[in-house]
Amino acid sequence: MQKITDIFEALTKKRYNRNEPHLPEKIYECIANNATTDKPIKLIGFWWVWDKKDCNWADMESCEQLEKLNQDIKKIFPPWLEFTFIFSTPHWIYNWIDEENIIGYTKNMEKLFEQFWFKYIYLDNLWEKYNISFDKIETYFKENRFDWWEEKLHSTLDQLASQINKRLSAQEASKKYMIMRTLEKNMLETEFESYIFHTYNSPLFESFLPDMPRLHIYSYKKWRSNSPWFILDEK
Repeated sequence: MQKITDIFEALTKKRYNRNEPHLPEKIYECIANNATTDKPIKLIGFWWVWDKKDCNWADMESCEQLEKLNQDIKKIFPPWLEFTFIFSTPHWIYNWIDEENIIGYTKNMEKLFEQFWFKYIYLDNLWEKYNISFDKIETYFKENRFDWWEEKLHSTLDQLASQINKRLSAQEASKKYMIMRTLEKNMLETEFESYIFHTYNSPLFESFLPDMPRLHIYSYKKWRSNSPWFILDEK
């Protein structure tokens, strides 16, 4: 029992987490289920792409930050953590990211993940399995299927959409993105039932994050949560 508590405290310590964990009792349960069978504790999260086709120092240091967490866990629990990342390719296509950047960046990130023994999968395959498509998103948008637009989140999403999406108005882009992420919530909760979800997002985005045991983590260093794929500048 003490080992499980020690793992939980190491995994949720302030050095790595920008906010309090979501469903901490479920995180504890997930740790307990794996610790008793000496299996790795599984974590799942998204990895995006932006206007770069090669990984840089921010991507490297974000992986190194996760590796530091892994090493802390290994001192207590040798099977340690198993990180899996979802390359969210449909999100990038939706935002009109150059195909050359998508291919170049993901291939370079695959190599970087392999250096750290991180696993990766592609969102396209999950969309196909769970019957999610751009056509369905468009249909739900026209039907105004999800009544969420009055939430205070919408102004933040509008602002982000104006910076990220290259083909739609900010309001249309953010509404469709919210539909997309809402459809994905059940997919993630079902497909990764025994996992802990981790994200660089703050709890402000609770509306479209899966209702799973969840960590809100720092990215490339303590006190920074900038998503590394958006960082284009030289260090």
